[in-house]
Amino acid sequence: MDGAARAECVAELTQPERLRSELERAFVGLVARDVAVGLRCGALGACVELGRRAAPSEPTRLPIRMGCIAKLLTAMLARHAFEAHRVAPSEPISALLPAGAARRALRGITVRQLLEHTHGLDDSLLSRMPRDSRGRVDVEALALELRAVAPLAKPGELYSYGNAGAWLSAAVLERVGSRSYAVQLVETLLEPLGIEAGGSAESICPATGGELALDPSELLSLVANAAFVAPDVWPDDACAGDYGFAIPLPGWNPLERGIYLGWKYHGAGWLGHQSVWPRQSVLVRAHPRRQLALIVASSDHPAAVVAARVFGAYLPELFELRVPTRPNTTLGPPAGKFGSSAWRVDIRQLDDTPELSARRSDTPDEWSAILRAVTPGLWLTCPVLSMFPHVEIVELDRAYLWNGRFVLPRTVH
Repeated sequence: MDGAARAECVAELTQPERLRSELERAFVGLVARDVAVGLRCGALGACVELGRRAAPSEPTRLPIRMGCIAKLLTAMLARHAFEAHRVAPSEPISALLPAGAARRALRGITVRQLLEHTHGLDDSLLSRMPRDSRGRVDVEALALELRAVAPLAKPGELYSYGNAGAWLSAAVLERVGSRSYAVQLVETLLEPLGIEAGGSAESICPATGGELALDPSELLSLVANAAFVAPDVWPDDACAGDYGFAIPLPGWNPLERGIYLGWKYHGAGWLGHQSVWPRQSVLVRAHPRRQLALIVASSDHPAAVVAARVFGAYLPELFELRVPTRPNTTLGPPAGKFGSSAWRVDIRQLDDTPELSARRSDTPDEWSAILRAVTPGLWLTCPVLSMFPHVEIVELDRAYLWNGRFVLPRTVH
Protein backbone atom coordinates (compact mmCIF):
# COMPACT_ATOMS: atom_id res chain seq x y z
CA MET A 1 0.00 0.00 0.00
CA ASP A 2 1.59 3.31 -1.11
CA GLY A 3 1.40 6.55 0.87
CA ALA A 4 -1.59 8.00 -0.98
CA ALA A 5 -3.62 4.81 -0.65
CA ARG A 6 -2.73 4.52 3.02
CA ALA A 7 -3.80 8.13 3.66
CA GLU A 8 -7.14 7.45 1.96
CA CYS A 9 -7.70 4.35 4.10
CA VAL A 10 -6.85 6.32 7.27
CA ALA A 11 -9.46 8.92 6.33
CA GLU A 12 -12.04 6.14 5.82
CA LEU A 13 -11.45 5.01 9.42
CA THR A 14 -13.13 8.20 10.63
CA GLN A 15 -16.43 6.55 9.64
CA PRO A 16 -17.79 4.82 12.79
CA GLU A 17 -18.89 1.65 10.95
CA ARG A 18 -15.49 1.30 9.29
CA LEU A 19 -13.58 1.86 12.53
CA ARG A 20 -15.80 -0.60 14.41
CA SER A 21 -15.22 -3.20 11.70
CA GLU A 22 -11.45 -2.75 12.03
CA LEU A 23 -11.66 -3.07 15.81
CA GLU A 24 -13.74 -6.24 15.56
CA ARG A 25 -11.27 -7.69 13.05
CA ALA A 26 -8.40 -6.98 15.45
CA PHE A 27 -10.14 -8.94 18.21
CA VAL A 28 -11.21 -12.04 16.30
CA GLY A 29 -10.62 -14.95 18.66
CA LEU A 30 -9.87 -12.69 21.63
CA VAL A 31 -11.98 -11.62 24.59
CA ALA A 32 -12.51 -7.87 24.83
CA ARG A 33 -14.49 -6.72 27.85
CA ASP A 34 -13.88 -2.99 27.50
CA VAL A 35 -11.93 -1.57 24.56
CA ALA A 36 -12.36 1.81 22.93
CA VAL A 37 -10.56 3.29 19.93
CA GLY A 38 -10.93 6.70 18.33
CA LEU A 39 -9.47 8.50 15.34
CA ARG A 40 -9.53 12.12 14.20
CA CYS A 41 -8.49 13.19 10.71
CA GLY A 42 -8.91 16.95 10.46
CA ALA A 43 -12.49 17.81 11.35
CA LEU A 44 -13.72 14.23 10.86
CA GLY A 45 -13.59 11.67 13.62
CA ALA A 46 -15.07 8.57 15.20
CA CYS A 47 -14.81 6.80 18.54
CA VAL A 48 -16.18 3.27 19.02
CA GLU A 49 -16.24 0.67 21.76
CA LEU A 50 -16.10 -3.11 21.90
CA GLY A 51 -17.07 -5.15 24.94
CA ARG A 52 -19.73 -5.68 27.55
CA ARG A 53 -20.80 -2.03 27.65
CA ALA A 54 -20.77 -1.49 23.90
CA ALA A 55 -24.03 -0.79 22.09
CA PRO A 56 -23.91 0.19 18.40
CA SER A 57 -26.85 2.58 18.80
CA GLU A 58 -25.32 4.44 21.76
CA PRO A 59 -22.38 6.87 21.90
CA THR A 60 -19.16 5.68 23.50
CA ARG A 61 -19.40 6.15 27.28
CA LEU A 62 -16.44 4.41 28.83
CA PRO A 63 -14.91 6.80 31.38
CA ILE A 64 -11.20 6.20 31.70
CA ARG A 65 -8.87 7.27 34.49
CA MET A 66 -6.26 9.62 33.09
CA GLY A 67 -3.29 8.17 34.93
CA CYS A 68 -0.05 9.49 33.43
CA ILE A 69 -2.00 11.04 30.52
CA ALA A 70 -2.53 13.85 33.05
CA LYS A 71 1.04 14.95 32.28
CA LEU A 72 -0.15 15.68 28.76
CA LEU A 73 -2.91 17.91 30.15
CA THR A 74 -0.30 19.71 32.26
CA ALA A 75 1.76 20.20 29.11
CA MET A 76 -1.28 21.68 27.35
CA LEU A 77 -1.84 24.15 30.19
CA ALA A 78 1.83 25.11 30.11
CA ARG A 79 1.58 25.78 26.35
CA HIS A 80 -1.35 28.13 27.02
CA ALA A 81 0.78 29.96 29.60
CA PHE A 82 3.65 30.26 27.08
CA GLU A 83 1.34 31.68 24.41
CA ALA A 84 -0.12 34.17 26.90
CA HIS A 85 3.45 35.25 27.80
CA ARG A 86 2.87 34.54 31.48
CA VAL A 87 5.93 32.32 31.54
CA ALA A 88 8.61 31.11 29.11
CA PRO A 89 10.01 27.57 28.77
CA SER A 90 13.56 28.82 29.37
CA GLU A 91 12.61 30.71 32.55
CA PRO A 92 14.23 29.47 35.78
CA ILE A 93 11.52 28.30 38.15
CA SER A 94 13.35 29.87 41.10
CA ALA A 95 12.45 33.26 39.62
CA LEU A 96 8.76 32.30 39.61
CA LEU A 97 8.47 31.07 43.19
CA PRO A 98 8.20 33.07 46.41
CA ALA A 99 11.28 33.52 48.54
CA GLY A 100 11.88 30.45 50.66
CA ALA A 101 13.24 26.92 50.68
CA ALA A 102 11.75 26.04 47.29
CA ARG A 103 13.46 28.90 45.50
CA ARG A 104 16.82 27.92 46.99
CA ALA A 105 16.34 24.17 46.48
CA LEU A 106 15.23 24.39 42.84
CA ARG A 107 17.73 26.94 41.60
CA GLY A 108 19.09 26.22 38.12
CA ILE A 109 16.02 24.31 36.84
CA THR A 110 13.89 25.71 34.01
CA VAL A 111 10.22 25.23 33.21
CA ARG A 112 11.13 23.29 30.08
CA GLN A 113 13.30 20.92 32.08
CA LEU A 114 10.36 20.22 34.37
CA LEU A 115 8.09 19.35 31.44
CA GLU A 116 10.74 17.25 29.73
CA HIS A 117 11.93 15.29 32.80
CA THR A 118 15.47 16.66 32.48
CA HIS A 119 15.43 18.49 35.83
CA GLY A 120 17.69 15.86 37.43
CA LEU A 121 15.66 15.54 40.64
CA ASP A 122 15.16 12.14 42.27
CA ASP A 123 11.45 11.65 42.97
CA SER A 124 11.52 7.86 42.95
CA LEU A 125 10.30 7.54 46.55
CA LEU A 126 7.54 10.16 46.31
CA SER A 127 4.10 8.61 45.82
CA ARG A 128 1.89 11.67 46.25
CA MET A 129 1.97 15.42 45.67
CA PRO A 130 1.88 17.49 48.90
CA ARG A 131 -0.95 20.06 49.01
CA ASP A 132 -1.37 23.16 51.11
CA SER A 133 -4.51 24.24 53.00
CA ARG A 134 -6.03 25.62 49.74
CA GLY A 135 -5.54 22.32 47.91
CA ARG A 136 -2.75 23.71 45.75
CA VAL A 137 0.74 22.27 45.31
CA ASP A 138 2.71 22.76 48.52
CA VAL A 139 5.88 23.64 46.68
CA GLU A 140 7.88 24.28 49.87
CA ALA A 141 7.15 20.80 51.22
CA LEU A 142 7.76 19.21 47.82
CA ALA A 143 11.10 20.99 47.35
CA LEU A 144 12.29 19.91 50.78
CA GLU A 145 11.41 16.27 50.03
CA LEU A 146 13.18 16.40 46.68
CA ARG A 147 16.32 17.98 48.11
CA ALA A 148 16.44 15.52 51.02
CA VAL A 149 18.06 13.03 48.64
CA ALA A 150 20.89 13.36 46.14
CA PRO A 151 19.89 14.46 42.61
CA LEU A 152 20.17 11.98 39.76
CA ALA A 153 21.95 14.38 37.42
CA LYS A 154 22.62 18.04 36.72
CA PRO A 155 19.64 20.04 35.39
CA GLY A 156 19.36 19.58 31.64
CA GLU A 157 21.87 16.72 31.49
CA LEU A 158 19.56 13.84 30.58
CA TYR A 159 15.98 12.58 30.64
CA SER A 160 14.62 10.46 33.50
CA TYR A 161 10.86 9.97 33.76
CA GLY A 162 8.97 10.75 36.96
CA ASN A 163 6.18 12.80 38.53
CA ALA A 164 8.05 15.72 40.09
CA GLY A 165 8.30 17.66 36.84
CA ALA A 166 4.53 17.78 36.40
CA TRP A 167 3.95 18.61 40.08
CA LEU A 168 6.39 21.51 39.98
CA SER A 169 5.03 22.67 36.59
CA ALA A 170 1.58 22.82 38.21
CA ALA A 171 3.03 24.87 41.07
CA VAL A 172 4.45 27.33 38.53
CA LEU A 173 1.10 27.48 36.69
CA GLU A 174 -0.71 28.16 39.96
CA ARG A 175 1.76 30.92 40.77
CA VAL A 176 1.56 32.73 37.41
CA GLY A 177 -2.14 31.97 36.83
CA SER A 178 -3.34 32.91 40.35
CA ARG A 179 -5.72 29.93 40.32
CA SER A 180 -5.50 26.31 41.34
CA TYR A 181 -4.36 23.75 38.81
CA ALA A 182 -7.81 22.09 38.80
CA VAL A 183 -9.59 25.39 38.08
CA GLN A 184 -7.19 26.20 35.24
CA LEU A 185 -7.66 22.73 33.80
CA VAL A 186 -11.44 23.03 33.80
CA GLU A 187 -11.64 26.63 32.59
CA THR A 188 -8.85 26.49 29.99
CA LEU A 189 -9.10 22.98 28.54
CA LEU A 190 -12.38 21.29 29.44
CA GLU A 191 -15.14 23.90 29.46
CA PRO A 192 -14.32 25.35 25.99
CA LEU A 193 -14.93 21.84 24.57
CA GLY A 194 -18.04 21.21 26.66
CA ILE A 195 -16.30 18.54 28.75
CA GLU A 196 -17.22 17.86 32.38
CA ALA A 197 -14.49 16.38 34.53
CA GLY A 198 -15.40 13.09 36.16
CA GLY A 199 -14.34 12.65 39.77
CA SER A 200 -13.48 15.25 42.40
CA ALA A 201 -11.77 18.33 40.98
CA GLU A 202 -9.91 18.85 44.26
CA SER A 203 -8.24 15.45 43.87
CA ILE A 204 -6.91 16.02 40.35
CA CYS A 205 -3.19 15.32 40.18
CA PRO A 206 -1.05 17.03 37.47
CA ALA A 207 1.07 13.88 37.08
CA THR A 208 -1.14 10.86 37.78
CA GLY A 209 -4.63 12.28 37.26
CA GLY A 210 -6.04 11.43 40.67
CA GLU A 211 -9.77 10.83 40.22
CA LEU A 212 -9.93 12.64 36.88
CA ALA A 213 -11.82 10.52 34.34
CA LEU A 214 -12.87 11.35 30.77
CA ASP A 215 -14.59 9.47 27.99
CA PRO A 216 -12.33 8.38 25.12
CA SER A 217 -14.11 10.74 22.70
CA GLU A 218 -13.52 13.65 25.10
CA LEU A 219 -9.84 12.85 25.50
CA LEU A 220 -9.52 12.52 21.73
CA SER A 221 -11.08 15.98 21.31
CA LEU A 222 -8.66 17.45 23.85
CA VAL A 223 -5.61 16.00 22.11
CA ALA A 224 -6.79 16.98 18.63
CA ASN A 225 -7.68 20.49 19.75
CA ALA A 226 -4.21 20.99 21.24
CA ALA A 227 -2.34 19.49 18.29
CA PHE A 228 -4.27 20.78 15.26
CA VAL A 229 -4.56 24.52 15.98
CA ALA A 230 -1.05 25.41 14.77
CA PRO A 231 0.54 22.41 13.01
CA ASP A 232 3.82 24.15 12.19
CA VAL A 233 4.75 24.83 15.81
CA TRP A 234 5.36 21.11 16.38
CA PRO A 235 8.59 19.27 15.50
CA ASP A 236 9.11 16.24 13.31
CA ASP A 237 12.30 14.41 12.37
CA ALA A 238 13.37 17.08 9.84
CA CYS A 239 11.74 20.34 11.05
CA ALA A 240 12.05 22.02 14.42
CA GLY A 241 9.03 23.21 16.34
CA ASP A 242 8.73 26.68 17.78
CA TYR A 243 10.95 25.57 20.69
CA GLY A 244 13.39 23.40 18.74
CA PHE A 245 13.49 19.64 18.27
CA ALA A 246 12.43 16.92 20.68
CA ILE A 247 14.98 16.11 23.39
CA PRO A 248 16.33 12.58 22.72
CA LEU A 249 16.13 9.82 25.31
CA PRO A 250 19.40 8.64 26.91
CA GLY A 251 19.08 5.23 25.24
CA TRP A 252 16.68 2.82 23.57
CA ASN A 253 12.93 2.62 24.09
CA PRO A 254 10.70 0.40 21.92
CA LEU A 255 8.28 3.15 20.82
CA GLU A 256 9.61 6.45 22.15
CA ARG A 257 12.37 8.61 20.65
CA GLY A 258 12.33 11.72 22.84
CA ILE A 259 10.16 14.36 24.49
CA TYR A 260 8.98 17.84 23.55
CA LEU A 261 7.52 20.20 26.17
CA GLY A 262 5.80 17.34 28.01
CA TRP A 263 4.69 15.39 24.91
CA LYS A 264 6.47 12.10 24.25
CA TYR A 265 7.98 12.05 20.75
CA HIS A 266 7.61 8.80 18.81
CA GLY A 267 9.39 9.70 15.57
CA ALA A 268 8.11 10.64 12.12
CA GLY A 269 6.20 13.61 13.55
CA TRP A 270 4.09 11.63 16.07
CA LEU A 271 3.66 12.86 19.65
CA GLY A 272 1.58 11.60 22.56
CA HIS A 273 1.65 9.79 25.87
CA GLN A 274 0.67 6.51 27.47
CA SER A 275 -0.69 5.37 30.83
CA VAL A 276 -0.80 1.91 32.39
CA TRP A 277 -2.87 1.43 35.53
CA PRO A 278 -4.37 -1.75 36.99
CA ARG A 279 -7.28 -2.67 34.70
CA GLN A 280 -6.70 0.44 32.58
CA SER A 281 -4.26 1.00 29.71
CA VAL A 282 -4.49 4.16 27.60
CA LEU A 283 -2.52 5.41 24.60
CA VAL A 284 -2.88 8.70 22.73
CA ARG A 285 -1.01 9.85 19.64
CA ALA A 286 -1.18 12.98 17.50
CA HIS A 287 0.49 14.03 14.25
CA PRO A 288 -0.11 17.80 14.09
CA ARG A 289 1.32 18.29 10.59
CA ARG A 290 -0.93 15.55 9.17
CA GLN A 291 -3.92 16.55 11.33
CA LEU A 292 -4.23 13.04 12.76
CA ALA A 293 -4.99 11.98 16.34
CA LEU A 294 -5.91 8.63 17.84
CA ILE A 295 -6.74 7.09 21.18
CA VAL A 296 -6.87 3.52 22.45
CA ALA A 297 -8.15 2.48 25.90
CA SER A 298 -8.49 -1.07 27.21
CA SER A 299 -9.15 -2.74 30.53
CA ASP A 300 -7.96 -6.15 29.33
CA HIS A 301 -5.12 -5.66 26.86
CA PRO A 302 -2.09 -3.35 26.57
CA ALA A 303 -3.22 -0.26 24.66
CA ALA A 304 -0.06 -0.31 22.52
CA VAL A 305 -0.86 -3.86 21.34
CA VAL A 306 -4.47 -2.90 20.55
CA ALA A 307 -3.26 0.18 18.65
CA ALA A 308 -0.85 -1.91 16.59
CA ARG A 309 -3.59 -4.44 15.74
CA VAL A 310 -6.09 -1.76 14.72
CA PHE A 311 -3.91 0.91 13.14
CA GLY A 312 -0.63 -0.88 12.34
CA ALA A 313 -1.41 -1.52 8.66
CA TYR A 314 -2.35 2.14 8.11
CA LEU A 315 0.24 3.89 10.31
CA PRO A 316 3.21 1.47 10.37
CA GLU A 317 5.73 4.16 11.33
CA LEU A 318 4.06 4.38 14.75
CA PHE A 319 5.05 0.83 15.63
CA GLU A 320 8.49 0.60 14.04
CA LEU A 321 11.04 -0.83 16.49
CA ARG A 322 14.47 0.66 15.96
CA VAL A 323 17.58 -0.14 17.98
CA PRO A 324 19.85 2.91 17.72
CA THR A 325 23.58 2.81 18.26
CA ARG A 326 24.54 5.74 20.44
CA PRO A 327 28.10 6.99 20.89
CA ASN A 328 27.56 7.53 24.63
CA THR A 329 26.54 3.90 25.23
CA THR A 330 29.03 1.39 26.63
CA LEU A 331 29.19 -1.55 24.22
CA GLY A 332 30.94 -4.03 26.52
CA PRO A 333 29.33 -6.20 29.23
CA PRO A 334 27.59 -4.04 31.86
CA ALA A 335 28.90 -4.05 35.42
CA GLY A 336 28.67 -2.03 38.60
CA LYS A 337 26.27 -0.83 41.28
CA PHE A 338 23.63 1.78 40.42
CA GLY A 339 21.07 3.47 42.59
CA SER A 340 18.62 6.19 43.54
CA SER A 341 16.68 6.85 46.73
CA ALA A 342 14.30 4.02 45.76
CA TRP A 343 16.38 1.58 43.73
CA ARG A 344 19.54 -0.44 44.24
CA VAL A 345 20.76 -2.39 41.21
CA ASP A 346 23.86 -4.57 41.11
CA ILE A 347 25.22 -6.03 37.86
CA ARG A 348 28.00 -8.59 38.18
CA GLN A 349 29.53 -11.38 36.17
CA LEU A 350 28.25 -14.87 37.03
CA ASP A 351 30.17 -17.62 35.19
CA ASP A 352 31.04 -15.09 32.45
CA THR A 353 27.36 -14.09 32.15
CA PRO A 354 26.10 -10.73 33.44
CA GLU A 355 23.48 -11.01 36.18
CA LEU A 356 21.30 -8.15 37.39
CA SER A 357 19.74 -7.96 40.85
CA ALA A 358 17.39 -5.16 41.85
CA ARG A 359 15.77 -4.12 45.12
CA ARG A 360 13.51 -1.24 46.14
CA SER A 361 14.36 0.42 49.44
CA ASP A 362 10.70 0.39 50.53
CA THR A 363 10.19 -3.38 50.10
CA PRO A 364 12.11 -6.50 51.18
CA ASP A 365 11.64 -8.12 47.77
CA GLU A 366 14.56 -8.63 45.40
CA TRP A 367 14.46 -9.44 41.68
CA SER A 368 17.24 -11.02 39.65
CA ALA A 369 17.76 -11.96 36.02
CA ILE A 370 20.45 -12.97 33.55
CA LEU A 371 21.33 -10.34 30.91
CA ARG A 372 21.29 -11.40 27.25
CA ALA A 373 22.79 -9.13 24.60
CA VAL A 374 20.32 -8.29 21.83
CA THR A 375 22.59 -5.79 20.09
CA PRO A 376 25.91 -4.15 21.08
CA GLY A 377 25.28 -2.19 24.25
CA LEU A 378 21.66 -3.32 24.74
CA TRP A 379 20.82 -6.16 27.14
CA LEU A 380 17.52 -7.90 27.84
CA THR A 381 16.65 -9.42 31.22
CA CYS A 382 15.80 -13.12 31.32
CA PRO A 383 13.33 -13.72 32.88
CA VAL A 384 11.91 -10.33 31.94
CA LEU A 385 11.77 -7.93 34.90
CA SER A 386 8.88 -5.47 34.67
CA MET A 387 10.91 -2.45 35.84
CA PHE A 388 14.09 -3.47 34.02
CA PRO A 389 13.02 -5.24 30.81
CA HIS A 390 16.27 -4.13 29.20
CA VAL A 391 19.30 -2.10 30.30
CA GLU A 392 22.02 0.06 28.79
CA ILE A 393 24.99 1.77 30.40
CA VAL A 394 25.05 5.42 29.31
CA GLU A 395 28.39 7.20 29.72
CA LEU A 396 28.35 10.97 30.26
CA ASP A 397 30.44 12.67 32.93
CA ARG A 398 29.46 9.60 34.94
CA ALA A 399 27.85 6.25 34.10
CA TYR A 400 24.10 5.72 34.26
CA LEU A 401 21.93 2.63 33.99
CA TRP A 402 19.00 3.22 31.58
CA ASN A 403 15.97 0.93 31.54
CA GLY A 404 13.92 2.67 28.85
CA ARG A 405 12.14 4.85 31.39
CA PHE A 406 14.52 6.34 33.97
CA VAL A 407 18.21 6.45 34.82
CA LEU A 408 20.16 5.33 37.87
CA PRO A 409 23.63 6.80 38.42
CA ARG A 410 26.50 4.43 39.07
CA THR A 411 27.48 4.35 42.73
CA VAL A 412 30.27 1.72 42.61
CA HIS A 413 32.03 0.29 39.55
